[in-house]
Amino acid sequence: MFAAETHLFVSCDQEGELKRWNAVTGAQVGPAIKTGTDVYSLATASVGGIGVLFAAGADDTVRAWDADTGEPIRFSLRGTVVSALTQPDGTALLATSTAQGEIVVHACSLRAL
Repeated sequence: MFAAETHLFVSCDQEGELKRWNAVTGAQVGPAIKTGTDVYSLATASVGGIGVLFAAGADDTVRAWDADTGEPIRFSLRGTVVSALTQPDGTALLATSTAQGEIVVHACSLRAL
């Protein structure tokens, strides 16, 4: 488990595997996360004080993982693209776009995830 102060960045390869990297040392953090699809878009937000990774891809589904542990979070929305914005109250706004061009803004809280 990693401290909330760990600064991470995320990359994705052609097989849809997310890799988390320590922004200070450049070392990979934990094992790769298998998304099961081609990933078109990545976003991050702090939700209830927990860093959350969001990925959207070819299967028109947005999924989420705990940024520190890499554990999946029970969560899904329709979307091939996702953007996230942390709100001062501990929630996050997610904007998703579908393959049909529909754009929807969702309010997310830890309870919702």
